[in-house]
Amino acid sequence: MPLKEELELGSEQFAISAMRTPGHPAKDLHTRRPAERSSGNRPRTPPLEATRSKEDEWRRQRGDTKSIQKRNHTVFVKRYLGIRQIHPTLGTTPPQVSQDEEKMPRSTRVELARLRSQRSLMLEEYKAKVENRAISPCIKCGKHEGDLCHLLRCFPTKPLQKSKLWKDPIGVARALGLATTQFDPGGAPS
Repeated sequence: MPLKEELELGSEQFAISAMRTPGHPAKDLHTRRPAERSSGNRPRTPPLEATRSKEDEWRRQRGDTKSIQKRNHTVFVKRYLGIRQIHPTLGTTPPQVSQDEEKMPRSTRVELARLRSQRSLMLEEYKAKVENRAISPCIKCGKHEGDLCHLLRCFPTKPLQKSKLWKDPIGVARALGLATTQFDPGGAPS
């Protein structure tokens, strides 16, 4: 998710927490007058002003703060994904994530999500970008690639299709040596 949208979501989650928690130090943050600028003449809006329109909706929702934040996150992500239909990795609209993934350990679900977004440290291309270095050659084939296609083609014993990340997360997790149950430590890829 781009930084702008991620910061907007973070602001909304913080505003929900501030509004729903009794005695929260930032409860009135959206109504506070901002400090005067030492330079520049643009008017300043109070912090969290953008969340003010959604406040009534959040007040009407039942449940604790975490459940409201979870619903808000789901709505936000669905709205964001609705705008962007084409997935850059697949080149088409991604299929629904398999229900089997819900039963997998959180660490595995997170790693699969990172792989889908091509922001996983399992990908040599991303790792090199994060570490600000050149892409190292693959230890299996010697090529200087490191993208998702290369990982799925070269790392498991049997090459995998990109769509398997959505349709068969358990198979991908096993092939990449990730844990598939709470009691499975993961390990060697199959």
